[in-house]
Amino acid sequence: MPKINIFNGGLRTAQAPHLIKENESVAFVNMNHRIGILEPIKDKILKITGAEKYGHFFTIDSLWYWSATPKDFVEFQERLYIGNRTGTSTKIVGGTEFNMGIQKPTDIPTIVVSAETPEQDEVTRLDLLAGDTGGDIPDETTLRYKVVNIDAAGKMYIDNTEFSIRIDSGTATNKVFVTCTDTNIDDTIAVFRFFDNYWRKIYEGAGSATILIPVVTDSVHDISANVDDTNYRVTGLKGTYQYALTFHNSLDGTESAPVLSAEAEVDWGTATVNNLEIATDPQVDERKLYRIGGASTAFTLVTTLDNIVVSYVDSAKDDELEGSLLISEQNFPPVANLEWLMESYAMLFAADGDKLRFTPIGEPDYWPQTYFLDFPRPITGLAKTPIGILVFNRFETWLVTGTGPLSLTQQLLTGSQGCVQGDTVVNIEGSALWVSTDGICMSNGGVVGVITEDKLGKLITEAGPYKASNVQNAVVYDERYYVLMLDLGTTLMLDLNRQIIEQINYDISFFNKANDILYGFLAGDLYELEGSVTPMQMQYSSPVYIGRGYTIPKVYKNFYVYSEGDITINILIDGVIIQTDVFTNTDNHQVKIPHEKTRGYSLQFHIFGTGTVFEVQWEEGNATQ
Repeated sequence: MPKINIFNGGLRTAQAPHLIKENESVAFVNMNHRIGILEPIKDKILKITGAEKYGHFFTIDSLWYWSATPKDFVEFQERLYIGNRTGTSTKIVGGTEFNMGIQKPTDIPTIVVSAETPEQDEVTRLDLLAGDTGGDIPDETTLRYKVVNIDAAGKMYIDNTEFSIRIDSGTATNKVFVTCTDTNIDDTIAVFRFFDNYWRKIYEGAGSATILIPVVTDSVHDISANVDDTNYRVTGLKGTYQYALTFHNSLDGTESAPVLSAEAEVDWGTATVNNLEIATDPQVDERKLYRIGGASTAFTLVTTLDNIVVSYVDSAKDDELEGSLLISEQNFPPVANLEWLMESYAMLFAADGDKLRFTPIGEPDYWPQTYFLDFPRPITGLAKTPIGILVFNRFETWLVTGTGPLSLTQQLLTGSQGCVQGDTVVNIEGSALWVSTDGICMSNGGVVGVITEDKLGKLITEAGPYKASNVQNAVVYDERYYVLMLDLGTTLMLDLNRQIIEQINYDISFFNKANDILYGFLAGDLYELEGSVTPMQMQYSSPVYIGRGYTIPKVYKNFYVYSEGDITINILIDGVIIQTDVFTNTDNHQVKIPHEKTRGYSLQFHIFGTGTVFEVQWEEGNATQ
């Protein structure tokens, strides 16, 4: 007497119903397959009202972010990056949404040069003579001096000519006599000695074209109390200069690409930089002004400006700049309409039509214009694997590998399996899963396999029940892959550990997941799936049982069902329903098959309801007996 008490084989439709395993089924709907008996899963329960179809729970803010239009959400560096497939991509910083990256200024700064300051001549000769009495400069000491001319405003031009002398007279009471016969001496000069990392003044007074009068005697070693040369320096620029202006977000450090001014010649004067654009982007709270020229061979920071200043007078000499260099030349924001935003290698990747665009490592706001790879057809999805990035179009899968944005290369993995909907791409245990035109595919960056082909055959067909246009999105939850077919209102669930496929009628329009809870969206509400105590309506269709073979006639007599709760069972002989029974109590129920309908070549049964079926058994004999 045939008996079935394990029903955990799941759905199998690729083979004829009489060829599948006895614990498999041709209809396996809303089943709790994990316990082995026929028991329905629980219904959904309302959790959140006022939701939108596309949502993401950001753990840093403990908030849901919703959108009625398609979006991609990526958590990276404790921020939430949002790829808006139509429009500008954004980010969440401190609970506020800003544009991803910053658009560069567009207004070109203008430069007004001040009147030139007459240039003083450089002193190129200084006479130094050591003395051995009357001073306290230590023996074996090298002294460095400069002599500079002072203009009418009390400023001097610090030149690069130094003069030095070594005290080695053998006494401890040393001094130096300083005189000068340089013809470039002006009416007022100053003499400085380098001491304790500063140029300290030892003399300021009258000079002449022939000789420094009086002779300067330098006899005190410690001159740290003397003034340094700071207040004597000419505050001006000399050379050809160009300016760069950037927008800056001091909260997260994002800086835009620069806009450049024209070049301007400055001869010991100042440069007033006008037309400094005020940013309208709310994330910009300051701007940075850089310049190149004079002794600087790279754009160097001049000052940081509040986002209200429209003009700045630059008088800082080249050696007074603090040294920060402009490195934001390629800091462009992402182009509009990026799709399938994802993170890998500490970089962000996204599709722009048939281009794969990406960021520098660790710089999610910057999308250099030259950072992209071309593909032969529009990209329909992206996936991350341990080997590299999978890039899909409708019928192809490509692998992108490399160690950084400048070393990425691409190779074709398969020309027969692509991705029909990028929202079905998920990752699990180092592999990617997605839906192709043949079914659910899987790859760890190597060979692409259609893992549903053996049980379901070709899954996605334009004429069949599973159309590419019906495929909505997918999630992985508890090692199970759920993919939603919207027009059918059904979900295909693949249990990856048990290799079981099931159909579930959640009656939702989109999946979501947060805090280890599986959610479904429907008409502005978010439901916890299988969160109710109310069971769903299950549907089970057994294989076609043929006993010793299809060609051998049989007699089917009594049929037994041990069940509890509400169960309806249809018994089919040779594909025709010959008996229907309804059970509501817990018992071993006997179904008597009418005598005139007992003969046939095959038997099958369908079970519906919200109860539980533990075992099915029937009497089967040879029709010739």
